Amino acid sequence: MIYNKKGFISGIFFLFLAICNVIILFINPNKISILFLIICLLFSIPEILRSLNEKSSNKDKVIEDERKIYIYTRSGNSTAIITFLLCILIIIVLTLSGSKWISTNLIAPMITILCIISSSMLIIWICSYIYYNRKE
Repeated sequence: MIYNKKGFISGIFFLFLAICNVIILFINPNKISILFLIICLLFSIPEILRSLNEKSSNKDKVIEDERKIYIYTRSGNSTAIITFLLCILIIIVLTLSGSKWISTNLIAPMITILCIISSSMLIIWICSYIYYNRKE
């Protein structure tokens, strides 16, 4: 019974490449084709065996779920850092030469809002770091 269809299809694909490479080896044998055959077999056989084993397939699913959570967390963290740095950059630009581009009446509220946003992001960042550091 196939427990991991995605892994099984991947293994069959690499096995198909290996079979095609064997046919090519009979026509034109060279070292690169032999190396490619070995690589295809090394990728295909474990994938097929893992997809047919229930325990290995469940472990693969858990690892894939953990990977998705890790990527989601890292992307959220990167987004927060980039947003924070953009707020700081806009504050600096508006503070130094904003009156040349925008009316002076608009600069003060914009700087105030960006300062509130960036400082709240920094406070939330520090608090979440402390919380998760103590949790683990």
